[in-house]
Order: sequence, then structure tokens, then C-alpha cells
Amino acid sequence: YGVSQISAGSRTNPGAYATDDKEEEENSSQFSLGDHRTLHQVISSLVDDGYIPSFCTGCYRKGRVGQDFMDLAKPGLIQKYCMPNGLTSFMEYLLDFADNELKTKGFLLIDNLVNEIEDPELQKLIIKNLESVKSGERDVYI
Repeated sequence: YGVSQISAGSRTNPGAYATDDKEEEENSSQFSLGDHRTLHQVISSLVDDGYIPSFCTGCYRKGRVGQDFMDLAKPGLIQKYCMPNGLTSFMEYLLDFADNELKTKGFLLIDNLVNEIEDPELQKLIIKNLESVKSGERDVYI
């Protein structure tokens, strides 16, 4: 379990978020990002490869920042938060923004990942949190 970051749908030219003109953006951007897929396309590709994106802000909202975060991250203890929070934040994304095809693939991946969890208490907590998100609650994190 590592930490990675992917930029999807980013814009690098001045004023790019103020316009929807793709041609102008391509001619004026500061540098090429090399991957011009949309956020939806990147997420779909990740799901096809068995990965989930995490839109989690749980550590920030719980105050696990700076040295507190590093004290958990360095020995690998942060994974006990990342997996559950990643699953619930991905569920939020699927419910609120994904098309039906991505929802189907994403829900299946979430189910598979939850079923692989060996700790029954953690699995139970994640299922409870996922159900809360499905019921309309947002910003569910541990």
C-alpha cells in the first residue's frame, strides 16, 4: 500500500478553468501533460486495472496532518485509514458523478475489495460506512 497521485483533467494555461475552449487551451498551455483523458476515462481505466481512486479528505478533516500524519505514514499505519476512506470516497464519486457503465464496474470492484478484507471488524465497519454513503450521507470517513 503506497501513496500515489494522478492528475486527471488538469489544465496548465493561465485562465484555463474560465473557458471551455479546448482548441485554445491546447495552443496556449504551458506544457503538455501527456495524458489528455478526462477524469472519467482515467478512473474507468484504473477500475479496469483493479485500482480505486481515492477522493478522501478524512485525515485533513480529522486533523491527521503534518507530523501527526507522518507518524502514521512512515511505519505504514495510515493504511488502516486509507483503505476504508478510499472505498467510501470512491462510492460517493460513483453515486454522484459516474455514468451507469462506470457505476457497474466500480460497485463490483468495491464489493470484491471488501470481500478480500481479512479483518472481520474492519470489513464490518467498511460495509456500514458504504451503506451510509448509499443512503445519502457524505463525508463518511474514519
